[in-house]
Amino acid sequence: MININNINKLGTAAACAAALLQTVSASDVETLENLKLRFEKIEVANISASTQATSKDDKKSAAAPKKEAAAPRAKVVIESPNRVQSQAKYNNIPGPVWVYTISFRETNGVAATMTKKRMRITCRNGDVYGDQAFESIYGVWGKVEVKLEANGTGSYTAWVNSPSGTLSGGRMHLEYQGVDEHGHPVTASVSFTLAGGGKKGGAK
Repeated sequence: MININNINKLGTAAACAAALLQTVSASDVETLENLKLRFEKIEVANISASTQATSKDDKKSAAAPKKEAAAPRAKVVIESPNRVQSQAKYNNIPGPVWVYTISFRETNGVAATMTKKRMRITCRNGDVYGDQAFESIYGVWGKVEVKLEANGTGSYTAWVNSPSGTLSGGRMHLEYQGVDEHGHPVTASVSFTLAGGGKKGGAK
């Protein structure tokens, strides 16, 4: 008779069959066929389990990697009076002169620095003056440096004068540009009226 323990040590059904054919007798044919079916079932089960495991691994590796959250951007707002009153003189600068302070506030928890500014003044008669008129000397954008900590504040003081009174009653518009700590561009703007100063030149 066939020793089943020895047969279980064989690697595959094919190897088992090859070994058995050398020693099997006619009376063992039925036993051989049963054992062959047994090994075939074992091999099919092993192949199925291996395929399922490989499929799960492939799905895990094919899953798209999680994207890193984008760095937050600074948000800068400007606070200033709606009207700036003229002065007769400021630090020996002939008037009328308007001295204005621009207050910056960061509101999104990201530090930033304002580095550029430009202005445009629209007079009451429609004339427009601004940095672009002096591009050959100063460039369209002037330089400023206002550093803002996260949720912090900063300020910038400047002046403009008009001995002829042309700018009196005009509307000044200021634009600022900068960059936050993550390299994102930051912009802010503000407008206010240049009050007082008489009605000379182009003003009405």
